[in-house]
Amino acid sequence: MKVNIEFYEYKLKDLITKKRYEHSLRVVDTALRLAKGLDIDEERLTLAALIHDRGKELADDELVKISINNNRKLEIAEKINPVLLHGPVGAILIKSEWGISDNEILRAVEYHTTACPNMSMLEKVVFLADCLEPERDYNEVRELRDVAQKDIERAFKLTLDYTIWYVIRKGLALHPVTVEARNYVMYYNSAGGT
Repeated sequence: MKVNIEFYEYKLKDLITKKRYEHSLRVVDTALRLAKGLDIDEERLTLAALIHDRGKELADDELVKISINNNRKLEIAEKINPVLLHGPVGAILIKSEWGISDNEILRAVEYHTTACPNMSMLEKVVFLADCLEPERDYNEVRELRDVAQKDIERAFKLTLDYTIWYVIRKGLALHPVTVEARNYVMYYNSAGGT
């Protein structure tokens, strides 16, 4: 796949703040670093990491409206905290506005905040890169970065653990797909998973 990254950089710069754009560039760098030695197409990974926050700066009511207009059923956690919709809405927008139809890129954007069961390696790397980019600053981030350099699957599971604990400690509503993602990892890492 040949991707015109400069075209999407130009489009993205017009839609998000400089701060968010710089975050997106750090996510690209982090994703490419994490993907070294993995069998992931670098251009597709770069594109997914670059545009992952396409929906992030939309107002809550706009996120809800776009979701409803696209027949997307809202989870309770999304009704309580509409910013959780920025991934799914971002995927809707990059498909409808920019014509991106690569399902793996669409899923990477849709689930970059919540994760989901059965994520591809590209999708996991975008999820981790968003959580671990150099400007992220939380207690567990150094440990997670260290683990991610050695073992993406272990880092993915630990990051899901951290995300769930963070949401609980903050008194926020857990998104069910994050719990499903962790259960999926637990099942397929156990002897019972096939």
